[in-house]
Amino acid sequence: MEHIQENYVPQGNQRKSNFIDKVFFGGDQLTEERCRNAQLGRADGENASERLEGLKPKNEDWHCFRIGYQMMISLIRKAASARDIGSFYANANVTSNHNAKKDVMDNYNEVKDFFKHHLDSYVVAASMEHLSMTDVDDAVVPNHIKGAPLQVQRDWLLTICSEMVDKFITMDRSVGTVSDEL
Repeated sequence: MEHIQENYVPQGNQRKSNFIDKVFFGGDQLTEERCRNAQLGRADGENASERLEGLKPKNEDWHCFRIGYQMMISLIRKAASARDIGSFYANANVTSNHNAKKDVMDNYNEVKDFFKHHLDSYVVAASMEHLSMTDVDDAVVPNHIKGAPLQVQRDWLLTICSEMVDKFITMDRSVGTVSDEL
């Protein structure tokens, strides 16, 4: 922990006692507990550096995320859907990404990476359809919104996102596109 603090925590001119900022030190529950205990064990240090005060222990609950991904993937990844265009399994085949078909518990990072790319591509495709875009470089924000106050811009974006959720997630087909409303 001393090595991490010395090399990765921004410190002022008076090293050993002056931290510019603290850095999160994340890991599983055992790592977090060990970090806290190390800090408690050195609580009588003469300065902030000796007390390891530059680090903020943080539980990242990696196991919970991994189980969450396993549950999600078990719902959307079915070998029987390999011929269904746009399905998770079919997209893994099209992109020759064999990692996406592996067991989540043993290959968490590989499956998670493909899932994120898969989800990103669906968000981009849904956005392009909803905003009547033919190219990813199409301008979609109206000029009166570009020059509007920040709150108006946020409200506009929230409206777009809400319409997309209604249209593509809750499947409310009565929602029109933005170009219909402008």
